[in-house]
Amino acid sequence: MAAWAHARDAMQDLMEDPARAAAEYDGFFGRTTVQDTVNRFLGFDLLVHGWDIARATGGDEKLPPEEVRAMIDDLDSWGEAIRSEGVCGPAVPVPDDAPGQDRLIAFLGRTP
Repeated sequence: MAAWAHARDAMQDLMEDPARAAAEYDGFFGRTTVQDTVNRFLGFDLLVHGWDIARATGGDEKLPPEEVRAMIDDLDSWGEAIRSEGVCGPAVPVPDDAPGQDRLIAFLGRTP
């Protein structure tokens, strides 16, 4: 738990400093900022693994609909990188009319 608290505090410190958060650099998907990278990757991890933990423990699996929509919109830009080793497995089929959360979870290789 101490490692999580340390990482959380370090990220909070970083994001509360406008100059550091807005710093630009050449990232995996091209030119970006620290804050966009944190939102994109850490946000992805927290949302998806939050669902994983809820599923594994019998908790509430409901994700915020606005976060689901934003992630669905962003994932197109990941291209095949989303299927890289250790990221996500192959998509799981779901009906075309499946709810957004189910489509997202299935796209990420999980069974809704």
